[in-house]
Amino acid sequence: MIKEYFNKCPLINRGMSMGECYDVQMVAGNLIKPDILDFTLDIEKAKELCETCEFNQLKQKLEKTIKFGKPALNIDPEFEKKVLERLQEQKDIE
Repeated sequence: MIKEYFNKCPLINRGMSMGECYDVQMVAGNLIKPDILDFTLDIEKAKELCETCEFNQLKQKLEKTIKFGKPALNIDPEFEKKVLERLQEQKDIE
């Protein structure tokens, strides 16, 4: 399997594939257990960094939730709240 890597991820200080990135987001959102990852993850740091990352696929799903008014996934409420607040801040700036 060929992995497509994008910019260096500040969480692990190396390139990360989109699949790894999604897994990190799922762990940060308390949707899956951290043992799925090949590395040790600072979950609190991941929550902080992932919520503003341009590659955050869960954020994109939450944006659809806001737009269409129905849940896109079952995510940790605290993580969801932070992401939604950031999205609102971005809309206020635009």
